[in-house]
Parts: sequence; C-alpha cells; structure tokens
Amino acid sequence: MIFLRSLILASALTLGVQAQPFQSTSRTPSHTQGDIYVSPKVNIQEVCFKNQYGLDTGAQLCTPKSMQKGKKYPAWIVGHPMGVLKKQVSQIYATKLIKRGFVAPSFDLNFWGQCAGTPRHAVLPDTHVEGFGATIDGRDTRNFINREKIVVVGVCTSGDFALAAAKINPCMKAITMVGMYAMDDTTRHGVRDSINKVQREAFLKETANERY
Repeated sequence: MIFLRSLILASALTLGVQAQPFQSTSRTPSHTQGDIYVSPKVNIQEVCFKNQYGLDTGAQLCTPKSMQKGKKYPAWIVGHPMGVLKKQVSQIYATKLIKRGFVAPSFDLNFWGQCAGTPRHAVLPDTHVEGFGATIDGRDTRNFINREKIVVVGVCTSGDFALAAAKINPCMKAITMVGMYAMDDTTRHGVRDSINKVQREAFLKETANERY
C-alpha cells in the first residue's frame, strides 16, 4: 500500500512538472546548469551498457546523495520525448522523484544522444522499447534497484515505448505516461486535424519518391 500511494503521488508529480508555468528570469536559477536541471541532493552518474541488439546505451543514474549502501530502492525508469535528450527532460523528472524516495535511472533512445546506432535520429520502435528493459538489467543498476518495485514513465513519444516495454517485462509493475496528444492520431491527421486525406496521400507519395 505504501508503494501504491507513492506511485499515485509520483504520477501526480510528473503531471505537475509538465504543468508548471514558464517564468522568465534575468538570472540563472541555482538549480540549473545552463539549461539542465540539477539538485544538490542528487548524484548523477553517466554509464554505458549494451542492450540486446548489441548497441551501446547511454544512461545516467540519478540517486539520492543520502543513499544507503546495500539498500534496494523503488525505481522509476524515465524515457525522454523525441527531439530532446535525457539530460534535458528525463533528468527533471528523475530529480523530482528522488526527493520522494525513489531512484530514477534514465537513458537516451538508441540513435539519439549518447546512444549508438546510425543513421542518427532514427525512430526504430523495437530498439526504443528495449531501452527500458536494458536500463533495468544494466550492471550498474542491479545493486540498488528493487525489481519488485519498478515503474516506467514515458514522456511524450516515449509513453508508447514504455507501454510496449511493460507488456513484455513483468519487472515493470506500473506505468505512467505524460503526453500532450496521441502521436498515432497526430501523425495521421495532424495537430487538431490540420491534415486532410489528400494532403496526407501527397505527403506519402513525396516521401516514397525520395527513396529513389
């Protein structure tokens, strides 16, 4: 029950992180380094491990500085949106969750950021789904993650990958997704139905021609 209450609270927290209004400031806040959110209470360790496809996965382990050696912690595995990287978004969620008693590893999707794979910025769902499982199984995370208390959070497009990952990995006990819109519907119809059938077919034809 304690874990369930924490899950509900943290789910609300993730929504709150996204919902916070933007406030302009003339100085750099003390909790940022450039455009990266940091906290003096959190340790961030950069690691790299191979996934089942043999590709190097760049990840970072966000843990509390008060972490007790040998203790197993409930964990949130955080996936980032397309177009940004783990340090820009996932680290914000990870840092907030650590303050609630979790550890929060995050990773770059393959073909993005510090992960291997070419062509760069490719979208290959199978490898992106694998990122969640690989982060749990990574040698650097095994010593402190409680495998019975793992939650995956997918931000924006990673929500789809997180959901697919949880379907095939029983270690993932719960899932939360944070997104502004359904990517499948947006791809098909555009934002707020801005693309009609004729436009969509023209776009597909143009894309097919570019393959020659």
